[in-house]
Amino acid sequence: MKFFYGIVASALIFTNLSCTTEKTHCATDGVCVLSSEAAQCADDGVCVLPSPRASSLVPPIAGSGPSFKPGTRNREGTIVNTPESKANPYPKQLWANSFLFRELPLLSEDGEILADQQLDKNLSAVERINGFLKTEAWYNQKPADLKGKFVLIEFAASWCSACKRSLKNIEHLHTTFPNELVIISVFETDAAANDDFPEKGSGKRIKHSIAIDTKRRCANALGVYGIPHAVLVEPDSGVVVWEGMPHQNGYELTEELLKKFFAIGLAR
Repeated sequence: MKFFYGIVASALIFTNLSCTTEKTHCATDGVCVLSSEAAQCADDGVCVLPSPRASSLVPPIAGSGPSFKPGTRNREGTIVNTPESKANPYPKQLWANSFLFRELPLLSEDGEILADQQLDKNLSAVERINGFLKTEAWYNQKPADLKGKFVLIEFAASWCSACKRSLKNIEHLHTTFPNELVIISVFETDAAANDDFPEKGSGKRIKHSIAIDTKRRCANALGVYGIPHAVLVEPDSGVVVWEGMPHQNGYELTEELLKKFFAIGLAR
């Protein structure tokens, strides 16, 4: 794994990555938040820097922000410095805890991180992924084989308008890289609700794998409060090598970026 990290750094995919204490605040966007039992539209979505330079720039695309879990409306997004930030006037943001360059955590059936087992460096990526995924059922097909592939785990919900915007790209990546990538969406909504995602009666037409975790055990373990949020797990030791909102304006998870990961992580 040290070899993998070294090449990633030398390829300038993730250099100078660090979290800052600078925070962002939410601006009007009309994304959906979950209120009691129904999703309602609220004026809080795209996060922008509360600084003089932000006001003189063209704002991010309307509707590009996340949707939020109950109780987190207007919660700040954490700014993450990345190489792409140098060419983008708006920073990359996370609406979750950062697990970059850390092993995917192993969870108990209650969703608690198993700290002792987490230290076991002999676990394979497949063992870590299976130890992380605490789901009630598979909405559609369970992935046939994870061995030797990158795995993208996305957190979503049927009420999430931002997840609907992300779906087209997620499905495109699924069909484009069948031999290199497995995509698993973990939905916090049940099968009946998922039937109508992204529109009425269309849920069963989704091609990539969807698991159901209405207790949010997996999402809570990573501190996810804004969705969609995704982590890309490399195929050797189960380490997270990319994280974020897959369609965040200027920081999208693209074919080109994935090909860089594949060139490094699948070449050994």
